Amino acid sequence: METLVIAFDRVSKCYPGGVYALSDVSLRIEQGEWVAVMGPSGSGKTTLLNILDGLDQPTSGRIEILGRDTSHFGTDEWSVFRRENIGLVFQQFYLIPYLTALENVMLAQYYHSMVDTKQAMKTLGRIKLMDRARHLPSQLSGGEQQRVCIARALINEPKIILADEPTGNLDEDNEKTVMDIFRGLHSEGHAIIMVTHNPNIGQLADRRIFLNHGKITRSN
Repeated sequence: METLVIAFDRVSKCYPGGVYALSDVSLRIEQGEWVAVMGPSGSGKTTLLNILDGLDQPTSGRIEILGRDTSHFGTDEWSVFRRENIGLVFQQFYLIPYLTALENVMLAQYYHSMVDTKQAMKTLGRIKLMDRARHLPSQLSGGEQQRVCIARALINEPKIILADEPTGNLDEDNEKTVMDIFRGLHSEGHAIIMVTHNPNIGQLADRRIFLNHGKITRSN
């Protein structure tokens, strides 16, 4: 039986001056579904992702995530909801340069007021980086840094993974390694919403949603 994870009902985001980043968007995403969000620069992809993770708020419309109406969440509500349910993976790695790979992964645990080194090492093992646990980001390749970001996103066992161009800074070999990890996460039943410009990556998803000028123009 399918379970609804995310529902957008006529969601819009309008910035001062009447510029719409999203316009009347309705969308349903089911548990375990991998959705690629595609479209040209400025089409609203990142705005959609930012609204999903609470970094931005809609101007109008209703958003339901995991059965909760998040449309009017405050900052504190979003902080709790995000850390318990959502894993974030970005094109920019956002690793703390003076922390080791292990410590960067454990950083997400601090927001739960807990530290579990064993769990963090296990998570690094999932992405085949246990042997690099004590290395600083400057001692890691771009692909390894992105894998640390994925491990950080997974440490709190989120139901939803949001990824914004996660292979944008990677070469072909590292891109394949990272996408293999996402394939594994998909097979485990995570809902994955991934913004990408890459049509080959888009083809890996269950469904592709195309945005243009803030509107969904196609979904297949």
